[in-house]
Amino acid sequence: MPLVMDHILPSSLGGSDERENLAACCYRCNEFKGAKIKANDPVTNESISLFNPRLQRWLDHFQWANGGTHIIGITAIGRGTVLALRLNN
Repeated sequence: MPLVMDHILPSSLGGSDERENLAACCYRCNEFKGAKIKANDPVTNESISLFNPRLQRWLDHFQWANGGTHIIGITAIGRGTVLALRLNN
Protein backbone atom coordinates (compact mmCIF):
# COMPACT_ATOMS: atom_id res chain seq x y z
CA MET A 1 0.00 0.00 0.00
CA PRO A 2 1.57 3.34 -0.99
CA LEU A 3 2.25 5.90 1.70
CA VAL A 4 1.45 9.61 1.60
CA MET A 5 2.51 12.52 3.79
CA ASP A 6 -0.02 13.52 6.43
CA HIS A 7 -0.06 16.90 8.15
CA ILE A 8 -0.35 16.02 11.85
CA LEU A 9 -1.87 19.46 12.43
CA PRO A 10 -3.82 19.93 9.19
CA SER A 11 -2.92 22.81 6.89
CA SER A 12 -6.51 24.03 7.18
CA LEU A 13 -5.95 24.48 10.92
CA GLY A 14 -2.64 26.31 10.51
CA GLY A 15 -0.30 23.31 10.31
CA SER A 16 2.97 23.84 8.48
CA ASP A 17 4.78 21.82 5.83
CA GLU A 18 7.78 21.50 8.16
CA ARG A 19 9.13 18.02 8.81
CA GLU A 20 8.01 18.11 12.45
CA ASN A 21 4.37 18.34 11.29
CA LEU A 22 4.54 15.54 8.71
CA ALA A 23 4.13 11.80 9.09
CA ALA A 24 3.94 8.96 6.57
CA CYS A 25 0.60 7.18 6.50
CA CYS A 26 -1.48 5.11 4.15
CA TYR A 27 -3.71 6.96 1.72
CA ARG A 28 -6.94 5.60 3.24
CA CYS A 29 -5.96 6.60 6.78
CA ASN A 30 -5.11 10.08 5.53
CA GLU A 31 -8.49 10.33 3.80
CA PHE A 32 -10.34 9.19 6.93
CA LYS A 33 -8.36 11.59 9.12
CA GLY A 34 -9.01 14.61 6.93
CA ALA A 35 -8.76 17.72 9.13
CA LYS A 36 -9.47 15.85 12.38
CA ILE A 37 -7.20 16.40 15.34
CA LYS A 38 -9.59 14.97 17.94
CA ALA A 39 -11.86 11.95 18.28
CA ASN A 40 -14.04 10.38 20.95
CA ASP A 41 -12.85 7.48 23.05
CA PRO A 42 -15.57 4.83 22.59
CA VAL A 43 -15.15 3.64 26.20
CA THR A 44 -15.42 6.99 28.04
CA ASN A 45 -16.89 9.15 25.24
CA GLU A 46 -14.19 11.66 26.20
CA SER A 47 -12.82 13.90 23.44
CA ILE A 48 -9.15 13.02 22.93
CA SER A 49 -6.34 14.17 20.67
CA LEU A 50 -5.45 11.75 17.89
CA PHE A 51 -2.20 9.80 18.20
CA ASN A 52 0.81 11.93 17.25
CA PRO A 53 3.63 9.75 15.88
CA ARG A 54 6.15 12.57 16.39
CA LEU A 55 5.46 12.89 20.11
CA GLN A 56 4.06 9.54 21.24
CA ARG A 57 5.20 5.91 21.12
CA TRP A 58 2.99 3.51 19.14
CA LEU A 59 3.42 0.70 21.68
CA ASP A 60 2.11 2.93 24.47
CA HIS A 61 -1.27 3.25 22.74
CA PHE A 62 -1.75 0.24 20.43
CA GLN A 63 -1.16 -3.47 20.18
CA TRP A 64 -1.54 -6.04 17.43
CA ALA A 65 -4.20 -8.77 17.58
CA ASN A 66 -5.42 -11.61 15.34
CA GLY A 67 -1.94 -12.55 14.20
CA GLY A 68 -0.99 -8.98 13.34
CA THR A 69 -4.03 -8.18 11.21
CA HIS A 70 -5.98 -6.09 13.72
CA ILE A 71 -4.96 -3.03 15.77
CA ILE A 72 -6.32 -2.62 19.29
CA GLY A 73 -6.28 0.75 21.05
CA ILE A 74 -5.13 0.23 24.64
CA THR A 75 -5.55 3.86 25.77
CA ALA A 76 -8.15 6.53 25.11
CA ILE A 77 -5.85 8.00 22.44
CA GLY A 78 -5.37 4.58 20.86
CA ARG A 79 -9.06 3.68 20.87
CA GLY A 80 -10.14 7.04 19.46
CA THR A 81 -7.46 6.94 16.77
CA VAL A 82 -8.35 3.39 15.70
CA LEU A 83 -11.97 4.44 15.19
CA ALA A 84 -11.32 7.86 13.62
CA LEU A 85 -8.80 6.54 11.09
CA ARG A 86 -10.73 3.27 10.61
CA LEU A 87 -7.52 1.36 11.06
CA ASN A 88 -9.23 -2.04 10.96
CA ASN A 89 -11.49 -1.45 7.95
